[in-house]
Amino acid sequence: NILTSLDGLSTVKSINGQLDIYRNDALTTLDGLSNVKSIKGYLHIYGNVALTSLEGLNNVKSIDSGFASSNMPPSLKEIFLCSFEISSTASR
Repeated sequence: NILTSLDGLSTVKSINGQLDIYRNDALTTLDGLSNVKSIKGYLHIYGNVALTSLEGLNNVKSIDSGFASSNMPPSLKEIFLCSFEISSTASR
């Protein structure tokens, strides 16, 4: 099975733990997460080779434990990190 969309998560407003978006070769956007405002754990985006935008995370205002990414264009990561407050110094 290939995950192509996160639209099934469109009603989620807060994540009370870690969020891993991991090795989804056909996932191009994170739009299904557009209502998420906080992540009470760690956000890890890894190996999503077709991901072209992080716009689905535009409403995230805080991540309690940090953010890490792999295989993401540096410009996308920089724009994302500038758009919200990370509570911990664990971000990379």
